[in-house]
Amino acid sequence: MSRIKTLVVQGLITISMFFSADFFYTKFIFVKTDNEKIYRISHNVFHHTLSSFYNGTELWGDKIYDVCTDINGFKSSCEDSNNENKHFDIAFIGDSFTEAIGMEYNNSFVGMFANDFPYTTVANLGVSSYSPTIYYSKIKWLLERGYKFDHIYVFVDISDIQDESVYGIYNGSIIYGAPPAGLRKFTVVRRLRTFMKENFRLFRTGYYFFQNISFEKVEQADEEVEQADEEV
Repeated sequence: MSRIKTLVVQGLITISMFFSADFFYTKFIFVKTDNEKIYRISHNVFHHTLSSFYNGTELWGDKIYDVCTDINGFKSSCEDSNNENKHFDIAFIGDSFTEAIGMEYNNSFVGMFANDFPYTTVANLGVSSYSPTIYYSKIKWLLERGYKFDHIYVFVDISDIQDESVYGIYNGSIIYGAPPAGLRKFTVVRRLRTFMKENFRLFRTGYYFFQNISFEKVEQADEEVEQADEEV
């Protein structure tokens, strides 16, 4: 029994030392490339958006990628971030999939569409955690301020159901975040994940590393099953 206690104590001490060192490294040594708090800003009508004229880097998992926005706060190509156009042929709006978190604009489906049709003016109105209420509110707000869109494509995501339940409408137009009681647990978990993400860089890197390995094993197993099915 004493041997088990010794192992448990040693394990707890090792874990404590690791997280202490990780916290110190993250706060005082590691050069941060995660600038979300700089260019993700609140909005007094449709809750949140991207800041204008941002040119910097973002961190998604263990990947660092470039992020640029134009004068309108729309994610755009870094080569075309000085665009001041308010009349667009086509606009896309959605959540994180449309914004294309984790990749540069040119590699997103909006960016690829814009590159395939260079004579078409394209706007990416999408931002992470948007939902139908914000889609409507943001488009209405833009139209009232002189923006014109010949066509708007709305990409509704399965997570929109969850996101929609978080937002409420004040005074007929202003969107605010108000998680219902049923989502409090989710909110606590999300806050914990955010805390771990911001304060424990080494743990985060290791987590994504093993996660990628597990995904590769699953994909390899799926390929083996498909090969077996083809042989049969």
